[in-house]
Amino acid sequence: MARPKLLPDNFTLCLVGTVILASFLPVHGQAAVGLLFFLHGAKLSREAIIARARRIGVCIW
Repeated sequence: MARPKLLPDNFTLCLVGTVILASFLPVHGQAAVGLLFFLHGAKLSREAIIARARRIGVCIW
């Protein structure tokens, strides 16, 4: 199925969706921002993060 000409690419749609989601569900605090940068810099896989969080008793999914 061809994409309509006026519809932006997937990256732009995801970026706009993220901004809208953040408007309704803002995250407060320096710890959340620090954790975000740490996880991005550490290049940890999502599976490893979830496994560790479950092991230490943090409720994720």
